[in-house]
Amino acid sequence: MQDKASKSIAAKKHNKREKGKRVSNPFIMKVIKTHEQQMYRINKGLQSGELTHKEAAKLIRNQERIKKYIDKVMADGKITPKEAARIEKLQSVQNKKIMKNKHD
Repeated sequence: MQDKASKSIAAKKHNKREKGKRVSNPFIMKVIKTHEQQMYRINKGLQSGELTHKEAAKLIRNQERIKKYIDKVMADGKITPKEAARIEKLQSVQNKKIMKNKHD
């Protein structure tokens, strides 16, 4: 199981929000909330033993890829419907992977 320091580092790494930047787009707020909830579920699964270190590491890598894509899309300040659909699809697939790994 991860020690407190590594959990803290992981939480800070994956829950970055630029200080002073406000997000007013409801879609982006939903995406950020989903990302945070998924990270929480992964960490809880690791703590409870429902996820192995290997499973958690893979899920976290996936979360990082999704976050990188979200940041890239948000860089220009506009999200096209195609980009929004892709983000929702990525998060939906990740949600299913988390559930599958926690219950196998």
